[in-house]
Amino acid sequence: MVRSNRPLSTSAGDSHECSTSVVEKGPWQWNTFMIEAVGNRIRVTLNDVLVNDFMDPKPRSLRGHIALQNHHDGSKVQFRNIRIKSVVPGVVDLPVPRVA
Repeated sequence: MVRSNRPLSTSAGDSHECSTSVVEKGPWQWNTFMIEAVGNRIRVTLNDVLVNDFMDPKPRSLRGHIALQNHHDGSKVQFRNIRIKSVVPGVVDLPVPRVA
């Protein structure tokens, strides 16, 4: 989790603001991420707290790869219970998380 207000550059080349709230769990505990991409809106929820709500001003193709990555070569990251679900914009009510 990023702990600053400076814009980040995404792999798509865009910048977005990060939440300063620290809601991650401690070492050796599982965090739960939910990433919703509906149309040009991307919402990221960490442990039931909304940490990023981004409207892409330059809508792009909704096709492509999904990648999981670690930004530090010296650390270990594990993933489990990964689920990908297709939703139709305006048809599915997504859960409303708490705001950080």
